Amino acid sequence: MAGRARGATAAAIPPWVIAALGEDLADVERLPWGFTNETWGATTPAGERYAVTRMAAPEGAAFVVREGPEIARRVGEVGLTMPVPIASRSSAAAGVVVARWLDGTPAMLQLRGADGAAAVGRALGEARRRLDRVDVSGLALDRTWADPGLLAMAADRWRESLPDGTAKAAAAITRRIDAVRSLPPAPGSFVHGDLVPANLLLRDAGNVLLDLEAARIGDPLLDAAWFRWIVEYHHPELATTAWQGFAAAAEIVAGKAVEARLDAYPVLRILEILCGPGLTPAARDRWLQQLWRALARPVTF
Repeated sequence: MAGRARGATAAAIPPWVIAALGEDLADVERLPWGFTNETWGATTPAGERYAVTRMAAPEGAAFVVREGPEIARRVGEVGLTMPVPIASRSSAAAGVVVARWLDGTPAMLQLRGADGAAAVGRALGEARRRLDRVDVSGLALDRTWADPGLLAMAADRWRESLPDGTAKAAAAITRRIDAVRSLPPAPGSFVHGDLVPANLLLRDAGNVLLDLEAARIGDPLLDAAWFRWIVEYHHPELATTAWQGFAAAAEIVAGKAVEARLDAYPVLRILEILCGPGLTPAARDRWLQQLWRALARPVTF
């Protein structure tokens, strides 16, 4: 039986948070970032704290519950921590995942000024370098992003799903797809898929990576390109410094082929998100705005 949340803000707490833990709750608060999924922190009367996430697509929750424990184990072997999902399958079917709370300082809160941006970039770049060593054998993860031909074919389909009135962007999107189509096969590393400051907790005992929903096997430069784009979009004044820290820690060697990937991958990833299930109209509009901004970036290669 589900309990009731306690405290002055109980009426504002979504019922799915209460139902997921099934008991009276205290000190419940929504985490202040993320506009596709929604995450709350909740403490039980016994003092146990959990993170409760409702994902936009129930199948994303089912994926995290099914694959998360093994992924977390393998990521732990390279010196990173990931929360292990403990939600029941019935909760996952409703799009909700529960994990025990892991303490740490959100990297988002450190993304202030040049020194903070450089430190956050280094921390995420180091995480990316460690992920290169994750054993991906036998993992039931999508491999589209490891095969440029498959990726370009998928991107052609994603492009077709864009709403009417986007024809003006067709040439810019096609240029990115064609650039990817001509790439050699990727090394096939573990790719987090959303390696951004909001998904990293900094702590002395070893940093924590959050949000497994977009994990896949593919080109590690997808994580690099996504980090660079998200920081550029939300914090343009810090983007160069943050990227320099990331690139140095991830040991990314600049060059024309790398720049082509860094330019194309954010566009294709946004197209993929726009084609995914569960987006609200408001979230879809925000991703479309990101797409237009990404397409308008100057070509640097």
